[in-house]
Amino acid sequence: MKLTPVFIDQRAALEKYLKSAEESLNSIIPAITDSTYTSNEGSLHLPFDESILQEVELCLAPFYPQEVTDVVLIGIGGSNLGAVAVYEAVGSNKRLHTLDTVSAKKLHKTIEVLKKIPAKQILIFAISKSGTTTETVANLETLLAGLAETHGDMRSRLITITDKDSALWKASEDSNIAHLEIPKMVGGRYSVFSSVGLAPLVALDIDVTSLLSGAKSALFSAAKDSSLHPATVSAGFTFAHLQISYTTHNSFFFHPELESVGKWYRQLTGESLGKELNLKGEVVHSGIVPIVSIGSTDLHSMAQLYFGGPKEIMHQVVSTKTHKFSATVPTKPLLSNLNKMIEDQDLNTILEAIVQGTLTACHKTERPCLHIELAEINEYTIGEYLATRMLETMMLARLMNVNAFDQPNVEAYKTETKRLLGV
Repeated sequence: MKLTPVFIDQRAALEKYLKSAEESLNSIIPAITDSTYTSNEGSLHLPFDESILQEVELCLAPFYPQEVTDVVLIGIGGSNLGAVAVYEAVGSNKRLHTLDTVSAKKLHKTIEVLKKIPAKQILIFAISKSGTTTETVANLETLLAGLAETHGDMRSRLITITDKDSALWKASEDSNIAHLEIPKMVGGRYSVFSSVGLAPLVALDIDVTSLLSGAKSALFSAAKDSSLHPATVSAGFTFAHLQISYTTHNSFFFHPELESVGKWYRQLTGESLGKELNLKGEVVHSGIVPIVSIGSTDLHSMAQLYFGGPKEIMHQVVSTKTHKFSATVPTKPLLSNLNKMIEDQDLNTILEAIVQGTLTACHKTERPCLHIELAEINEYTIGEYLATRMLETMMLARLMNVNAFDQPNVEAYKTETKRLLGV
């Protein structure tokens, strides 16, 4: 994973904050070896915890995952974004059905599709750290009821993932439902390398060993040289520009299969850094607004704003030069004289020109920009990217003097929802 600054507004400020970012990273690194998960940063140890994958494989074995063709993932936020991000980035021959919000239409369509598939080919995951998440429980109960007519009691094809001794954990024990534990100190948005992410991905026949190796590589390199690590550069860059009112962070992926990786990072940034109070209890209303763009699609919808609008958006362009597929524009197109310069050009060559054109436009219009170049898009590089982003977010929280691990204001909507439902 290579990270290159393209344009920096006020470079002197960056040098100052790079040092602060390095110091914050050095204070976080000990959590990598914390097998007790007692620190808030305990999620950094997950890729090194071999017992988690062993427990996942042991739990999955009775379900004959090799026969599974369709995986249903019921969860919301950190309970599903990580697995979805990896699945969409690297692909699979198996189908993933996600139920991540309350939508009667989507649930109905999912049930109708699953009714046509033998029960032994379906595996359902219900994931909720608290064990009582409204959306998750509603979707789970309705799905099981909807499949009962054709498939009988589908609890035999269900695995729950939750905190030990939560309501969902106890209900799973009472009903003899297979269940896996989330370490209590690991928050949902940091749980992709726990059973939350690994169990569905193993069922989808995705190489999680390579995913974990990529994550471990990113964390090993941080411990070896914190000053030049991509997380240090990115955190310093982001914080330096936040000080001069660049409050919006645009993750600009030039590969559509990475859009859900951007959504995973959007939650990570939004929940970890968007805080009403700082660590001293002072009202600060701090945060960075994370947005996701897809190139080159959004160059035709947002480029005018990005290059001509207010100077408050910092960009991180993510791309790769290594591609699994290629296609060439015909030398003699059926519709002649439309665009001579692309005739006989490989589509990947055209894409690279668009990426470089975007980077040059950022520089010429003086828009803060970093270029992140992945060696290729596979399980290893995605694991490396996700772990780097987790490190960066923890570092940014320290620089901003906020708690990266709580989410007190999320309870506002939950409390009102319960009141309206008469709970």
